Amino acid sequence: NARKAAVAAFGEDVQPIYRFENADVVLAIDADFLCTDSGAVRYAHDFMARRGVESEGRPNRLYVIESAYSPTGAAADHRLRLSARRTQSFIQALSQRLGVSGAFGDGEVALGVHAKWHDAVAADLREHRGRSIVLAGEQQPPSVHALVHVINATLGNVGETVVYASPHAGE
Repeated sequence: NARKAAVAAFGEDVQPIYRFENADVVLAIDADFLCTDSGAVRYAHDFMARRGVESEGRPNRLYVIESAYSPTGAAADHRLRLSARRTQSFIQALSQRLGVSGAFGDGEVALGVHAKWHDAVAADLREHRGRSIVLAGEQQPPSVHALVHVINATLGNVGETVVYASPHAGE
């Protein structure tokens, strides 16, 4: 799913590489980047280094949207349990709120009781343009991955906290 979305978004197969050491705010959408996702050992090290006693500056903030409890969700500052079928509408609404060009769908309808949570994460991401990461787990459909790519680009994260590389580099 992630690879299909990358090809659709960029016209080529690219893989996002996350620079958690540069991120002040992280939104993980059904992504267990601290434990089971690809690159988890490195990502856990870089993310947790910002939370340690010896870290300089403010610790990072982690928002997690997930349908089932995960180790990344356990580490979250703010966790929202959301069914898999409602996740896409939630992310569409978030992309609209962030001013993503060409955002589609009627995500506002899906917010309901989660509107305050949604407003808080959108405000935090806007406040930390170029210093945030939005990522989606492999099980999310290509449409969610495509929105995540566009959200990161809109927020100025590409080249700062998110870089893209060919998965075939070095072969």
